Amino acid sequence: MSTENRKDGRPDPDALLAQVQQAEQARQRGRLKIFLGAAPGVGKTYAMLHYGQQEMAKGMDVLVGIVETHQRSETQALADALPLLPRVHIPYKNVVLEEFDLDAALARRPGLLLLDELAHSNAPGSRHKKRWQDLEELLVAGISVATTVNVQHLESVHEVVQQITGIQVQETLPDQIIQQADEVILVDITDEDLLQRLKEDTGRHH
Repeated sequence: MSTENRKDGRPDPDALLAQVQQAEQARQRGRLKIFLGAAPGVGKTYAMLHYGQQEMAKGMDVLVGIVETHQRSETQALADALPLLPRVHIPYKNVVLEEFDLDAALARRPGLLLLDELAHSNAPGSRHKKRWQDLEELLVAGISVATTVNVQHLESVHEVVQQITGIQVQETLPDQIIQQADEVILVDITDEDLLQRLKEDTGRHH
């Protein structure tokens, strides 16, 4: 630990205090685990929920802040087995939008919050424009979070993705979110799993 020395060679007490406060803030900050999807539909939400169940089995106070199961029965079954935070209803024009309830999560203070689709843009009238900004507030409050992100939503790669696929990614988030994570799990999918999932989707849509 380096401190600024005064002219008499002694450590500056103000610098010492600042270092102690910084260390205390880092200690109190929530831990961030990101399930990074190599592509849409690889099973990152499933992986996050499975992790939540594992932690709950160890005695952790786990809460689902928000989850999008996309009607996948196996993902829905995992979500149903975990405590779920009710969504907040935000009137917008002639409709009512449902969003993650940040204030309720902060008040509830779970040991681990599951927050799906981090690149999501919040409804107009929300405290933050982006869900990743909600995440920042949760971490500062000392709440640990597990979340999901697809690679193409990172600001540094979304233009490359657009050039390759021709698809414009509307929602992005700063790369620094990934860099500050305590753990990043890359969720990819085998060809066999992908074929099986495609068969299931085809069967579901007929």
